[in-house]
Amino acid sequence: MKQHHLVLNTLLALVLVAGTAHAQASGGAAVARSQSGFGGGASKLVGVPTFTAPGFQVGRAALHPTLDLSFGYDSNVFYADKSENPDGSVFLTIAPGLFLANGAQSKASKVLYSLFLGGDYKRYFQELTGRTQRDFFGANLAGRLNLFPTGIFGFDLHETFVRTSEPRYATSNQNFDRDSNTAGLGFSLRPGGGLLQFRLGYRFALNMFEDSSMKGGSYYYHQVEFLAKWKFFPQTSFWLGATWQYMHYTGSFGTYTNSDSKPLRAMLGVTGRFVPKLVLNAGIGYSYSWYDKGPNYNLPIAMLDVTWEIGPFAKLSVGYQHNFQDVMWGNYYNVDTAYLSYYQMIAQKVELNGTFRWLLAGYEGFSDPLAGTAFDRKDNAISLGLSGIYHVTTWFAAGLSYQLFANFSNFSQNSGGVVSKPSYVKHIALLTARFSY
Repeated sequence: MKQHHLVLNTLLALVLVAGTAHAQASGGAAVARSQSGFGGGASKLVGVPTFTAPGFQVGRAALHPTLDLSFGYDSNVFYADKSENPDGSVFLTIAPGLFLANGAQSKASKVLYSLFLGGDYKRYFQELTGRTQRDFFGANLAGRLNLFPTGIFGFDLHETFVRTSEPRYATSNQNFDRDSNTAGLGFSLRPGGGLLQFRLGYRFALNMFEDSSMKGGSYYYHQVEFLAKWKFFPQTSFWLGATWQYMHYTGSFGTYTNSDSKPLRAMLGVTGRFVPKLVLNAGIGYSYSWYDKGPNYNLPIAMLDVTWEIGPFAKLSVGYQHNFQDVMWGNYYNVDTAYLSYYQMIAQKVELNGTFRWLLAGYEGFSDPLAGTAFDRKDNAISLGLSGIYHVTTWFAAGLSYQLFANFSNFSQNSGGVVSKPSYVKHIALLTARFSY
């Protein structure tokens, strides 16, 4: 029964915070379980330097060694509810890496490739309840190959592997370790000098938990992707995007078995610059999930992103998305997300960023693994990120950042006298340094 409580606590937090923690541990290279947006993102700022160090020449490519150091404080290591007296700790993260790429894209480029190899080590310095081990190791390998990236016909290959290690989202000496791998390919057709663009792609993703008690969350999926664009103005396009998945869970949580699914998402939208300083990316579509058991998602999906380029070195973005997300306990949650972000460059040396995000999740097919009874659960999650980075030279940058993660849920579970709650508030303050050449 104690093991059941541990898994239950972990799953309650995991469905909303795993993606966030995964991205933190891997420098943002986490593999997404599903794609909810099409059409491309907001425009890049004009004239903003890239701060790319010269690197070591390897043929026509450049090899860039990097080292990221972070020293900070985490107020809630286990994503615990305030009633559980959350553990906080000072921590250090060391993340070395190697990046190899053969240069910027141009009309003459026939082969573009990039490769990244990295690792990360994290150490919590203060004692954590129920834990003796406070060292965690991760790894990241990513590569991409583009053949004829601007020609009438094009081909691309991509591969990403991420290994993350973290303490469980419950008081325990066990880790939350998983290995994720995504590989895929795509074929592109660009007739009319790029006025029309079509891409047909395929990807295979695998997510495996190293701990046998979490094998119910291990899964793989096949995904077919299609995207068509019509550029009816130089900076404005209509687009049609669709993805179809076959998702299969390879294990179970005791008596509870996850439901496989075959979700289809299709969206029609427009992206582009309609006035000189305003960029819009908007789409609306429909999705059906085809779960093997339990409820299905059978509703519209939508996205909207508006970016105002205040000047050559500043932009303000606001956006909204409505979609659904598959979860490893239950079938899915309906998700509404709204966000606001601001970016500012000062004197071509200092970068300021601020982002606020709100997420509303309503769960379907969410039940007690032992009793089989359905639960009503709705979560309100917010996040806030503030950062400032000073680029001292082309090879060294230093910065400060603050992150807030919070979830407010109507759900709690009392199992054998152990109360489990997915609500939490987490503050992270960071001092960072990046070295690159």
